[in-house]
Amino acid sequence: MALASYTPAEMIGSGGFGSVYTATSRMDKKDYAIKRIRLLHHDMVSVIKEVRILAHLCHPHVVRYYAAWADDAEIENGDMGGDDAVQTGLLLSSRRRYYCNIRMELCKHSLRYLLEESMVVGREHALDLFRQILSGLTYIHGQGIVHRDLKPENILITHDGLVKLSDFGISRIVARSSTLMSSFDGLVGVEDVVSGPYSAPESADPAVHFPADIYSLGVILVEMLSCFRTRMEFFSVIKRLTQLRIPPASLSNRFDFTLAMLMTEQDPLKRPSLEWITHAYHKEEEPEGPVLLCRDIVWGVVARVLYTV
Repeated sequence: MALASYTPAEMIGSGGFGSVYTATSRMDKKDYAIKRIRLLHHDMVSVIKEVRILAHLCHPHVVRYYAAWADDAEIENGDMGGDDAVQTGLLLSSRRRYYCNIRMELCKHSLRYLLEESMVVGREHALDLFRQILSGLTYIHGQGIVHRDLKPENILITHDGLVKLSDFGISRIVARSSTLMSSFDGLVGVEDVVSGPYSAPESADPAVHFPADIYSLGVILVEMLSCFRTRMEFFSVIKRLTQLRIPPASLSNRFDFTLAMLMTEQDPLKRPSLEWITHAYHKEEEPEGPVLLCRDIVWGVVARVLYTV
């Protein structure tokens, strides 16, 4: 497989990871997204990890993976390269530049784009997106995977409005009995450390677990419900929420306020599980939902106190 099999190619995103292009297959005439990453010694593990995780996952709210291959074609003036032969391995040569190409389903844009364009307006739309993210995250946790880098840039939206989780390069596999774990035998490398407003306090811990994703999801929930005018305002509000425990004024709904406070707890053991959050939203839709939720929260706090005593 080679990049020459796709035409034309247009860059739709770029960053420290590499570049993403939209391209049409000459064979089936379908449009795809191709993530093109330059292979360097220090990030080989993360690239291979992302490919193997994507190949293992299959869920409506996880970006669909089709294929991956390596080549030595160089990007020049925005072009995706020529007809260089496909390399069968990932061994690097100091004399050449090698790239990994990941072919995935093409999505319209990211959640970041929606937020910056102020297209997420109203609680109903925000919560619909949140429930889809919740569904995808529940699935990958069920596969024994901690995403570790959940943020609006890594949450894609299709033309039909479906949410797709993506970017698993720094994910952590925690289920030792998982069939996915066997595909990482012999794959050793230094794990990247994530930081920023979406990262849980324990993110740098090598043993980081599922609650770290709960924290990230809580921050994303606040951002979707608030529609911040500037990034500075966002950073300020999230800092007050997560460090000083002062909720943003934008969360006028008692249910949203309660969930955001619980999900962004500094102590990972105090954060609710994805199952609890899903159950809570079902209750919220009932006439007495908020009352029942508050009752459950009170009993949960009492149980934790009694347990620690």
